[in-house]
Amino acid sequence: MASSASCIADAKNSTASQRSFNADTGFIDSLRDLGISTPAEDRILVRKALECAPLKTKPYMTTWGWNETSPESLMDYNYGPPTFDNTTSATFQARAANYFGNTMIRYRIETAFKGTGVSFQSVNWTASDFTPIDDIAIANADTNLLFLQNRVKYPVPVVDPWFNALIAERTSDGFPSVSSEYLYSSGSPVLVLGCTEQYAICGISQCTDLGSLPEIMDQILASRMKMNKQQTALAVHLTKILAMCRLQLIWNTVDTTFLLADNNLLTANIVSAPLPPDQWKKEVANWLRVMRVIIQQLTLDYATGPPTDAVYIDKPSPGTPEHDLCNSKITKSSKHSSFSVLGLVIIYVIGGAIIALDLLAPTIHKWLLRKRNPHVQHSWVQDDFLHLQQRAFEEAGIGTWKEKEKSIPTTEPGTDFKPLPNTFYTDRQASSKRTNKPKHRTPISTPSAKPLPPLPPSRTQDSNSIARIHHLEAQVTAISAQLQGLTAQKERHAA
Repeated sequence: MASSASCIADAKNSTASQRSFNADTGFIDSLRDLGISTPAEDRILVRKALECAPLKTKPYMTTWGWNETSPESLMDYNYGPPTFDNTTSATFQARAANYFGNTMIRYRIETAFKGTGVSFQSVNWTASDFTPIDDIAIANADTNLLFLQNRVKYPVPVVDPWFNALIAERTSDGFPSVSSEYLYSSGSPVLVLGCTEQYAICGISQCTDLGSLPEIMDQILASRMKMNKQQTALAVHLTKILAMCRLQLIWNTVDTTFLLADNNLLTANIVSAPLPPDQWKKEVANWLRVMRVIIQQLTLDYATGPPTDAVYIDKPSPGTPEHDLCNSKITKSSKHSSFSVLGLVIIYVIGGAIIALDLLAPTIHKWLLRKRNPHVQHSWVQDDFLHLQQRAFEEAGIGTWKEKEKSIPTTEPGTDFKPLPNTFYTDRQASSKRTNKPKHRTPISTPSAKPLPPLPPSRTQDSNSIARIHHLEAQVTAISAQLQGLTAQKERHAA
């Protein structure tokens, strides 16, 4: 979730026209979101809030001969003295050689961090880069300063307070693919974004206040949260993971491709597509999404071991509640496959019902016809393929048939079935040859209808049916020949 807030913006150091922006992970469930398998009553919720605002630079900036012709000239940004360097009181120093000498700098970000002190066993996270001045000091939060050096040029002015680019210059010959007459660049060597990080952990019925990690741990270990041993171990485990997801640690392990604005770079990585006025807010929201993914990854690394030799999380001692968490991680595995039992049941039930309906439909239909119209039922049975075959064999005098009213007629055992005579196809081929005569081009008189061949004398009751079929075939052949003759004569007259 993301929203606007006013906590940092109320301080006199923040940009006057900008309110601070608050991005929040919401409550992350240790069981549902992180896959840590514990009883439902032992799960806990964790939350991280990131609040950022652009900071003014001029009141905190000192120039030491800053110009392009003096590579060693410096520009100091004084938001608090560093803790690791006694030679300067500046939080960050921008060198002219780095700014003017490297035209391929794109975006470059340096960080300064003030932690509130978190240390677990062999892992020490109490180190801070600087001691914030009172203007930006917040006691119950980690403080981050991000110093952006921006040498990217834009075809239109960028009014975003962190990516600000309002200085116009004519397009040089070095950018032939840029159609804009002017390109706009930043007029400040460095622009600063300040961010604070706060956390909260909840049991089933109670939550800590939103604050720094040491404050949260004090509340948990002092039993003010009323957690059992399993929950306490889980809370300590997730506190270590949250400490490893600090903004400063992430920026120390990635480059500027972590910026969404880096995806808009066009020509030679120096010219960019236009940026919206709230680009810095989009960046903050994206950082929090990345942090959420890292929390999930580190939870998995706790069970499987870190992917490299680096120490991410303390190795728990066997027999401790922390060690039991190593065997309580739920994650996807390529060794197993998941399937939906409900889906299989639905497929089998519906598929089986369709198959059963297909098999029973003829029987149901016959039963309904038998009740409503027995004559239609009789025709339905007698027109079946098996009954047609039975009548053909019976006409040929083959077999003694019984059960003719049933769906499957049968014969006496041992009946020898001989092939039925194939006279139908033989006579049809002969009639076709008789009708395929060459066409005459001379006019002919209209042919008179040929007399139909007489019905052959019936010898037996079995041969009468075959003779009638032959008689009908001959009639059809004669009529076809007459039609062909008429058609041919009409075509000749038309020609």
